[in-house]
Amino acid sequence: MKIIPDKIPSGIPVMRFDGDLDYHASADLRSGLNKFLESPHLLLDLAKVGYMDSSGIAVFVELSQKIKAHGGKIVFFNLAPAVKSVFELAKLHLFFSIAGSQEEAVKIVSG
Repeated sequence: MKIIPDKIPSGIPVMRFDGDLDYHASADLRSGLNKFLESPHLLLDLAKVGYMDSSGIAVFVELSQKIKAHGGKIVFFNLAPAVKSVFELAKLHLFFSIAGSQEEAVKIVSG
């Protein structure tokens, strides 16, 4: 799994993931995302994630709680179909903000 940091013109950090978010990747995922705990908002692009297990979910829940404690928001966007199913089955779509595109994600954190 690769984590590719990016920023959009407004300065909001975007993390793009490529690969599976599973137990083997969870330590790298946690380490990579912890660098953004002070960011007011964070956008997570899951378009190239083909598989996610409970380890990936746990890292995202932990990160979300930390960012929300600082008044920030995390928005997931471009969820691959298999990952979208995981979010829906685990009812995570009720806990997290999910957008269909990066533009929609920006609107969520801006509004």
